[in-house]
Amino acid sequence: MKKPVIICVDDEPTILDSLEIDLLKAFEDKYLIETAESGEEALELLSDLLAENYEVPLIISDHIMPNMKGDELLRNVHAVSPKSLTIMLTGQADLSAVTNAINYAKLYRYIAKPWQADDLKLTVTEAIYRYFQDKQLAEKQVELQEMNQELAKLSRKQANLIAKLHENESRLTQYLEAMPLGVCVLDASGQSFYANQKAREIFGRGTVPHINSEQKAAIYQFYKSGTNQRCPVEELPIMRALRGESLRTESVEIRAGNKIVPVESWATPIYDSVGEISCGIIAFTDITERKEVEAALIQAEEKYRGIFENALEGIFQTTPDGQFISANPALSQIYGYDSPEELIESVNNIEHQLYVEPQRRQEFMALIKQHGTVSDFESEVYCRDGSVIWISEYARAVYDASGEVLYYQGFAKDITLRKEVEMERLRFTNDLEKALLAEEKLNEALLENESRLTQFLEAMPVGIFVVDGKGTPFYINSCGERILSQGLISDVANDKLPEVYQFYSADTNELYPIDRQPMIRALRGEVVRVDDAEIHGADWIVPIEVWATPIYNEAKNIVYAIAAFQDITERQQVDRERRQFTDELEKALAAEEKLTDAYGRFVPHQFLHFLGYESILEVRLGDQIQKEMSVLFSDIRDFTALSETMTPQETFKFINTYLSRMEPVIAENQGFIDKYIGDAIMALFDGSADNAVKAGIAMLEQLNEYNATHTQPDRPLLQIGIGINTGSLMLGTVGGQNRMDSTVISDAVNLASRVENLTKEYGVSMLITHNTFIQLEEVYDLRLLDRVKVKGKSQMVTVYEVFAADLPELRQKKSETKTIFEQGLVFYHANRFIEATILFSACLQQNPADNVAQIYMQRCLKQTLAK
Repeated sequence: MKKPVIICVDDEPTILDSLEIDLLKAFEDKYLIETAESGEEALELLSDLLAENYEVPLIISDHIMPNMKGDELLRNVHAVSPKSLTIMLTGQADLSAVTNAINYAKLYRYIAKPWQADDLKLTVTEAIYRYFQDKQLAEKQVELQEMNQELAKLSRKQANLIAKLHENESRLTQYLEAMPLGVCVLDASGQSFYANQKAREIFGRGTVPHINSEQKAAIYQFYKSGTNQRCPVEELPIMRALRGESLRTESVEIRAGNKIVPVESWATPIYDSVGEISCGIIAFTDITERKEVEAALIQAEEKYRGIFENALEGIFQTTPDGQFISANPALSQIYGYDSPEELIESVNNIEHQLYVEPQRRQEFMALIKQHGTVSDFESEVYCRDGSVIWISEYARAVYDASGEVLYYQGFAKDITLRKEVEMERLRFTNDLEKALLAEEKLNEALLENESRLTQFLEAMPVGIFVVDGKGTPFYINSCGERILSQGLISDVANDKLPEVYQFYSADTNELYPIDRQPMIRALRGEVVRVDDAEIHGADWIVPIEVWATPIYNEAKNIVYAIAAFQDITERQQVDRERRQFTDELEKALAAEEKLTDAYGRFVPHQFLHFLGYESILEVRLGDQIQKEMSVLFSDIRDFTALSETMTPQETFKFINTYLSRMEPVIAENQGFIDKYIGDAIMALFDGSADNAVKAGIAMLEQLNEYNATHTQPDRPLLQIGIGINTGSLMLGTVGGQNRMDSTVISDAVNLASRVENLTKEYGVSMLITHNTFIQLEEVYDLRLLDRVKVKGKSQMVTVYEVFAADLPELRQKKSETKTIFEQGLVFYHANRFIEATILFSACLQQNPADNVAQIYMQRCLKQTLAK
């Protein structure tokens, strides 16, 4: 038998040799160790091994390699050998590489360089065990499926046989029920004082009073059944009843002339009030015809005995008190006995000797009593050797003429293998959940019910409108009803939607064109955003912004289209007011520039120092120098709305008061202000990146003090956003001979500005880029926020939130939820939106004020709905 093969891939021979040596030490000759120095060589080696029928349970690969990187290799390996597990060996893998490997290459784990030999051995052992465990489970599932098919065939055959037996029993029961019983009563002395008509017919005479027992036996001709011997008086059922016995017997025959009548008798004593036997009563019936039927049943039983003995399923009859009446060989084999006889003899209390949980026997009988039958009744039972197996039982009750249970009959099958597969699957699921650090069961996370989805949609702060694949309205949330001023109208064609919901083109009295309607375009597969639409009422108009997207089923067919829309009246008003204010501010600045021409050549002292000058008179047009610096941008939130409450004079006074507080804290942290842009600040830091972060924290703390002393009842608290980036800058002078200015030119500056804009989107106070993060020497309260593609940059930028200046309670809760928040980000960027939703929901439960977690929660829900 060929040994399994472990393939190791690394472009550095020394690392490859070290890995091979550690694996040989750990596993000796248990596995073949093959090596490759590139991804291309590894794929060729894998193809050769699979062609030669070698099993390759594991591939260990470096990430950073020429040409083909580790995650790309592992995806190709997964395409060639999807059952093989993979381990990434690296110290430099980024988030996207690990995410790709998990999603597309069945990555089992990644190990950081340098590794520990014991950790490597343990990880490889677990991975190979996992591989062969998966393989064995798949084989068992195939085998179990084949067995279930065969058992189903036998079950159908058995059901037909049982149905025939039920038919025979039913006919026999109806026949016996139609026959009246003979009844006789004797007093305590044995004297007859009553016999009914049927008794007289069977005896061939009536009661004869005042005769003793011996005379009674002679007159009534009682014989032992099947013999010519007279039945002794003391053995007669009625005489045994007078001695205190309750019995049923068929041991007596009655002869009347040449007629022999076999009878079945039930005799019991009757007690008086003091507990003495006052009389005995016997009921009996002519069982001549039943005897004939029993003989026929014996022939039928012999006919079906072969089927009973050779069935693959266990067949049984048991008494209500828990004893076996009969069992076939298959049943004895299930319980580990050599024969049915041994099983019947050894087990006299099914409830306690077989059932691991004895109450299951009581539940078994209760279900039969309630429903008449029981099926798929699964229980753990003990075998002869003490081992425990799982069985599934089907059974029904057989009743006597009085409705009492005579016995239970049915069949049982061993389902241990199926249960083992189920348990193995459950253990595998639990292990997977632990590996993914999920705190909820995966099945609960995946099964989102319609009620919860409706609650989510109803909680959305925008209108939601859904149509089916034909364009018929399907759903609208309460926010949408408020915006449209009407509810769902489901019996309208899609080409009538603009007319029904008064959907007009902006600034016109014309209905929105059908071919440009967002829902129609979404049903064609487009993802649409429009902001040129209005909803018209009798005396009102609501401008709206609409986002529409198609929803696909598993077959990639469009089954729904969903639109989110919101009232943008306030936003348009703000935009108009902002433009108006900007125009006014620009006019004011232009007037001020005339007054500041004399200072047009002024630059900060730090700027002169970087250019190598002591005096501003020495500065020349075109001077420039390249520096590694940190750039800080800050901007007042909602400044337009705030300025509306002030006169221009108050506005400038307010801005100068605010800027006069911010400038000192920037200088105290070795920074200087390059320029003011209205209410915005651009500051530069030549030293450590920590200076820029400390300055940003100090600015936010200074802002808290400002709000505490300058807040007016009619004005909201002042909020600012801060963005910081670190990189190479070009400092110099630009302009002409009569007018020049200092400036800083760099992508790093643009990136800092765009990061500051992101603070508005995420509702946070301070963001830094990864360029700044990796240069920090001190520890701050911060967390990973996102990987975004900002305008003007082709590569993704990682940004971090610094929450050191947040209110103490919010700061503490962000620290407590940092781990699960960042785990949620990993799942989000891996497109595993359901797991991410669970983690962000956990964040919000602990910290409802976490705006960023709320944003990601909405993104996850939107992505989930879009699938």
